Amino acid sequence: TLYNDLDREVSLVIAGVLSDTVPIAPGGSRTYSFTAPAAGTYLFHDGVNGELGRAMGLAGPMIVMPADGSNRLYSDGPAFDRQYTLVLHELDSRVNLAVASGGSPDLADYEPNYFFVNGLSYPNSTADDDTLISMNVGENVALRFVNGGLITNPMHFHGYHVKVATRNRAIETGVIDKDTVLVGVDECVDVILPCDQPGDYPLHTHYVPGVTANGVYLNPHGGALLIMSAA
Repeated sequence: TLYNDLDREVSLVIAGVLSDTVPIAPGGSRTYSFTAPAAGTYLFHDGVNGELGRAMGLAGPMIVMPADGSNRLYSDGPAFDRQYTLVLHELDSRVNLAVASGGSPDLADYEPNYFFVNGLSYPNSTADDDTLISMNVGENVALRFVNGGLITNPMHFHGYHVKVATRNRAIETGVIDKDTVLVGVDECVDVILPCDQPGDYPLHTHYVPGVTANGVYLNPHGGALLIMSAA
C-alpha cells in the first residue's frame, strides 16, 4: 500500500512486474497487488513524474528470493553467505529548491552535487548495518546494486575483485574478475564478492564528483563511498 503525502500525483511501477498503474492523488493511498516474479533484484519507482520523480528520490529496491528458500541470486544461481542491497542515488540541490518553491524544473542541465548509497553519504555510511559491508574471510558476499538515480555509476572495489552475475536479472555469460562494475541508469546489477583477505577497504563510485559533497572532497563528507570490513 502506497500512501501519498506529497503535493502531486504519484504511482508505483516495478520494472518488468507492475506497469500502467493508477495514480494516487495527494493525501490518498492505493493498494497494488502482483504475483512475485522470478528471483532477482528489481527497481521500483514513481510512474507519474518521470525523471523528476527519480531525481527527487522516488525509487527503491525489491528483492525476490528463490522459492526453495536458498541463499542464491536466482534459482540454481550463485550461492552466497550474506547479502547487501545498495541503492545508488544523487541529488541536485537546485532541483530540490525549485520543487520546494512550487516549480517543475528542467532536468536538461541536471548536475548533482550530493551522492548517496541507501540515502547515506560517507562517513555516515560506515555507521549503518546496511552500508557497512561486514564479512569473514572465506565467505561469498552478494552485493545488489540498484541505480535509482539519473547518472551512471562505475563502482570501484579496493582489495577485492567481484564477479558480475546478472544485469536486470539477465545472466552474465562471460564472467570475469572485475575491480570496477558499471551500474547504468535503471540498472540492477548483482555481483558476488569472494572475500579472500582480511582488512578494511573502500568501495566507491569512480564518477569523481560522486565522492564529494557539494564539490568538497571528503571534508567532512564524501558522497557514495562505503567501507568493506573483513575479519
